[in-house]
Amino acid sequence: MMLARLATAASLLALVACSSNRPSEDAAPTPDAPAADVAEEASDDAAATVDHDREPEPERGGVLPAPDSLEALTERARMRWSLIEAADWIASYDYLEARVRAAQSIGEYLTAADHHYYLVTDGPRAVGRVDDETALVRVVVDWTPTHPELEAAGQDLTQSIAMVETWRFEDGAWWFARAEREATARERHPEVLGDPADGR
Repeated sequence: MMLARLATAASLLALVACSSNRPSEDAAPTPDAPAADVAEEASDDAAATVDHDREPEPERGGVLPAPDSLEALTERARMRWSLIEAADWIASYDYLEARVRAAQSIGEYLTAADHHYYLVTDGPRAVGRVDDETALVRVVVDWTPTHPELEAAGQDLTQSIAMVETWRFEDGAWWFARAEREATARERHPEVLGDPADGR
């Protein structure tokens, strides 16, 4: 019973980490939606190898993609996830859009990120636009809660989770707004991701 409660608590922590508090259609994901801002602790050397301020890689032919393009969004999402995997929480916080940072302090963000490990297994990749300033990114991760009591019990609680992230283009760059399970995102944006009933 204790292990089950710990597992449930760890899951809920992962689901609400780095969610915004905006109302109505911009409300934070429901409790079945994991946020993406959690990963394992890594060495300072590993985090130091990540340059989150670097420009997007040039496309073939040496031409940089337009800042508001899906190609630029894919590259920015990849940079953010490389920081998450390296446990560079402070740098990854800088990728949150201003409204999210206003609703969640960096201290709250760091607390929510504790005791979780995320490993990217597919993506991230921009999959389409909702409007001129909003686009979606799909990513698949292995999520593992790493609470000491769970580890001591020898239980492997790793889950593979397909997520869709919402990003917004503001002030010349793409910013992370929220993440939710793919099934939930399909219900919200069937015009971009396909109708859930189609199984696409």
